[in-house]
Amino acid sequence: MIKALLLKQKEMLVNKILKNKQILNENTTTYPIVLVDIKSKSQYFTQNTTDTSKDLYIQNVIIPNLIKNWEENTKYILLDKTMVNFLEVNENYINQVIDSSDYLSTNCLNIREINSVKYYPWDWNNANQKTTLDPANYYFTNELLKTPKKFILKNDITELCLFRIENNFQIEFKAGFLNNNFTDLKPQIKDCLSMQGAMIIDGLNGFCNDIYSEVIQDCYSKFSIAEPLIYFA
Repeated sequence: MIKALLLKQKEMLVNKILKNKQILNENTTTYPIVLVDIKSKSQYFTQNTTDTSKDLYIQNVIIPNLIKNWEENTKYILLDKTMVNFLEVNENYINQVIDSSDYLSTNCLNIREINSVKYYPWDWNNANQKTTLDPANYYFTNELLKTPKKFILKNDITELCLFRIENNFQIEFKAGFLNNNFTDLKPQIKDCLSMQGAMIIDGLNGFCNDIYSEVIQDCYSKFSIAEPLIYFA
């Protein structure tokens, strides 16, 4: 009876998405661009080559925020970090069912390793720790260009019945460049971030601040996730 009810509720679902991203740890000791990269693209610094009054602001404010903005908008992770994404709770059902016909996008690009998949089952007693799903019972598709990894239950596992609570079903993973070694970072991304930084400095100092706008827009478009967060069978 319970199983039949849960399956009926599944039919009513419209969306299942992974969101409520949390960063568990992040390496911010280095960044993919440095001060000289921004200065080399800046009109202001072309004419003020000896000015160092803005160096700390660029290093401590502009560069970290450029990286944060890139990762949030493209979902392409640069800094080495461990993250967890949670399955959204829909207000239209009591419990939620995931079966082998569903495949859930990790909603991130440049994932290196899946750590674990955990959840509270439908009969959770409000006390026990989350159940860790056996890796033998699921797999992830490969990341391909702008298409992220997707979680899929193996066919011999009928379904997961989840307790209705925020931040229940979760996928924890490592993403970004290991140890912030950006050797393999696409030059186009590095140039894009440097141009953004240069435009900020130029705009603050009375120079034209949209000289690189089209190039930056093209780069964001090229490396952003380009599919829905969830496919539904």
